[in-house]
Amino acid sequence: MAIDPTEDAEVIRRGQMASLVLNECNMEIDELTTDIVTHLVALHQSDTLTDTALRGMIGEIAGLHKLRKSLLGKVRIGRGRSEKING
Repeated sequence: MAIDPTEDAEVIRRGQMASLVLNECNMEIDELTTDIVTHLVALHQSDTLTDTALRGMIGEIAGLHKLRKSLLGKVRIGRGRSEKING
């Protein structure tokens, strides 16, 4: 398998960009998750929680965590490629 320096550079660049985005968004993801859970608890305590609201809030939390997981994956791939190239 031939080594493609352009592809390597692109993978590393994507990893670096994902790292920057993750650093900027990580705290916001945590805060949004906390806000959603707080709202969910408030609805439950007031006995106004509906199945639709519950499913929607779980979906929002899942989406936020999927975003973080995706970014972390790109960071790891970029770092791995960089280590492979740089030894």
